[in-house]
Amino acid sequence: MSINEESKRDRDAAERLKAQGNELHQKGRYQDAYMVYSDAIKQDPGNAVLYANRAAASLSLKEYLDAAQLRDFKASYLDPTYAKAWGRLGKASHALSSWTKCIPAWEKALACLPPNDEMSSPAEKRMGAEFKEGLKKSQDAMKQPKAPLPPVFSGFEDPENVPWKRALSRERQLNLEDKWSSGFVIISAYREFSKGVESMKLFSETHLGNGQSSLVGKTDAIVNLSNGILREPRVFHIDSQDWFIKYNTQASFEARFYKAWVNDGPKTIQKEAPQRLEREGWPPVRKALACTVRAWIVRAFVESSTGNRAVGSEFYRHILEILEWGRRIWSDISKEDRGVVFELSFVRGVKRLYLTALHERLAVDKDAVCDFTKEDLAELARQLVFETDAHPPIRSEADGYGFLLSFWMYPKGEALSILGWYHMQRAQQAEQADDKLYHFAESVSYYIQAAEMFPEDDEYHPYFLKFALEAYWGGGVASRRECLALCKRIRLSIPKMAVFWQTSQIAKI
Repeated sequence: MSINEESKRDRDAAERLKAQGNELHQKGRYQDAYMVYSDAIKQDPGNAVLYANRAAASLSLKEYLDAAQLRDFKASYLDPTYAKAWGRLGKASHALSSWTKCIPAWEKALACLPPNDEMSSPAEKRMGAEFKEGLKKSQDAMKQPKAPLPPVFSGFEDPENVPWKRALSRERQLNLEDKWSSGFVIISAYREFSKGVESMKLFSETHLGNGQSSLVGKTDAIVNLSNGILREPRVFHIDSQDWFIKYNTQASFEARFYKAWVNDGPKTIQKEAPQRLEREGWPPVRKALACTVRAWIVRAFVESSTGNRAVGSEFYRHILEILEWGRRIWSDISKEDRGVVFELSFVRGVKRLYLTALHERLAVDKDAVCDFTKEDLAELARQLVFETDAHPPIRSEADGYGFLLSFWMYPKGEALSILGWYHMQRAQQAEQADDKLYHFAESVSYYIQAAEMFPEDDEYHPYFLKFALEAYWGGGVASRRECLALCKRIRLSIPKMAVFWQTSQIAKI
């Protein structure tokens, strides 16, 4: 068979697969369509339409990281006049709030279409209207003023009196008392987080001329920063105006060092990681996967903390997709080989952050367009409670009070608090008296259970009891004696909480 004949055979096979993928996409089977388009690309890697169609499948799956990666938008390079490819890049980048990428993409998409008065088909007119609307929304979003970040945006106004400094000053006493305390959580989380910051600040770049540079830095910043956030997100703080610049430089340095997939999406990782494992073995793949997951955790947390909760929750969702995929396909591989990121305790820590981001989108960003509901959130919370109860810590995992609180008690506690919030919302919206009473009673129960997952010296302990008291009052589901008993618990907890959390925003409520 000649080269031309073989090439034609491959192109014909790709066309058949494209037709099959289109049919699957029309039926809403987007995952199957994605895989079929990928097979078609193998047959005809120079076909721009195939890449654009695969990107469309990613968009339908809300896999924006996959959709926005340059490899899936090879279509716009193979055929720079392909309007759909640029439009899909614009849509995916907008979903990730990547304005510097999506605005040029919308502009190029429009440039690929004829002028308004020359558009002859309804499809061209429809695309033109869609691209103009997308461009305007992206431009408007980019113009939105952003409040300057304070030196510390973690909720503490007095940087000299923050919980970690108060806890460190009492560390000896905590060890002598040897009992459950949020002080252990704060100290462990702060030490890991601050170690990551110290490593990050050691990075240096020397320009040698001729376009060459010498990079010197440590490669443990991301692991320590992410560990600190997972242990206790409330220790996150920035201590310099160039913190984010230094972090981005460090993240890029580590990603290059470990050949991580930080700029790719889950599907790329699911394809390339097993292939790389066959070629290189576990050590480099384990480090690349860990760097990817941990860099995404920091990115997701920062995005959520600065108001971009839609982007943050998207990153958390992708992290969990990779972790659950890895646990499934490497279920018989040891922790030493596949890495700690696939351990249940690590997954629980990520789920805690994910639930918080989703909850804030519903409870704080009330006008945000969410593709999930309170019921979806409640179901995720129930799953986390069930999974935590189903996998109690074993002796080899016991690493002091701090570890057990961070990866068992606190995730379960926050999940229970979300269920308390869910039933409070249901009670306030219920029209029937019986429904109101039921949901208020459930809210009380869940909030009290949530409070009991936190030591009395954690600010969340009296905070969740306060919400339980509000549910008592709202539903009239408790006697005066029960209300007074709960008030007493709150009153006794506040001085204990103030030892570490006196300067927090919650303490002022």
